[in-house]
Amino acid sequence: MCDRSEGNLSVFIFVTRLRLSDLRHRRKFLKDAADAIERATDDSGNLGTGVFPDANDVYWTRTARRDRDAMTAFMTAEPTSG
Repeated sequence: MCDRSEGNLSVFIFVTRLRLSDLRHRRKFLKDAADAIERATDDSGNLGTGVFPDANDVYWTRTARRDRDAMTAFMTAEPTSG
């Protein structure tokens, strides 16, 4: 987590790395990731969100929020079911 404050600017950036243990999880992971990105994009505190594939079924996620409250609110919100 990076908290960088300059005047009124405070940005929280989270980066995660996930390696899928079994190929059968790939489809569900990608669907859940797409759903999370859509939900995050619609959120007012979102500054950017992405999922980036790497070799050997490794995925990196990145999300940036305008402040700690925006990150906490998103992380603790109930996911929408679709």
